[in-house]
Amino acid sequence: MKIEAKNFENRAENALRQCLGKIPIVQIDDIQKEAVGVVCSDFRVTLTVSGIKQILVLEVRKSGQPREARAAINSLLRCLSANTGAYGIFIAPFITPRTAEICRQEGIGYIDFAGNCLLAFPGIFIEQSGNSNPMLEKRDLRSLYSPKAARVLRVVLNNPQKSWKTQDLADEADADEDQWSKLFGFKEVDSGANVTLLLPYDAGVYYGAKNKEGVRVVSPVQLYLDLIGFRGRGEEAANMLLEEVIKPLW
Repeated sequence: MKIEAKNFENRAENALRQCLGKIPIVQIDDIQKEAVGVVCSDFRVTLTVSGIKQILVLEVRKSGQPREARAAINSLLRCLSANTGAYGIFIAPFITPRTAEICRQEGIGYIDFAGNCLLAFPGIFIEQSGNSNPMLEKRDLRSLYSPKAARVLRVVLNNPQKSWKTQDLADEADADEDQWSKLFGFKEVDSGANVTLLLPYDAGVYYGAKNKEGVRVVSPVQLYLDLIGFRGRGEEAANMLLEEVIKPLW
């Protein structure tokens, strides 16, 4: 789902109002959109919190991915250095878990269009997480040929010997982690490679291959042989396959 430019700033402002509206002691006095090139943030907001004035500076981006977030955070930090006592907030359509962690580490708040938010300034602490990305479109296998998916495939195929974490691959391909990881069914893990590409050494590896839910899969024995050479998660998967699939066939 794409957001039209003319509606984007309104949606960002509405997300801010909805988040602040959850706090009874906060009153929004003024929201100003800053002119490009004149000041250091997209919006400057004046609040009254229990009778005390508080300034917020907001950086709004159309992506909440870590790469875009880091650029926005750097801009906010420069702005805050010139505005003593102000609090910086990053706003995007959806804030990924990794981006949320980066914001927290840098002392920057965040708000997204899904209702996830973190605000922590004098007298205020509010956090909401777990809301899903409203911007995701339903995709089918045709999405494998989309430009973003193609970026990921190019990086992987040009580095066949490298193991990737989903976030590292997203950064390298300059792709949207949340979208393509859901497309391919990837998820981050603490250890072990998420995905490994193997080049077949002989056509015989395809003996006994079958279609499983529209995907061509090698035989259980071949899959066991492929997995057992990978320590950790590969060995675990191979042993489970041996016990639950291969041995019952024997």
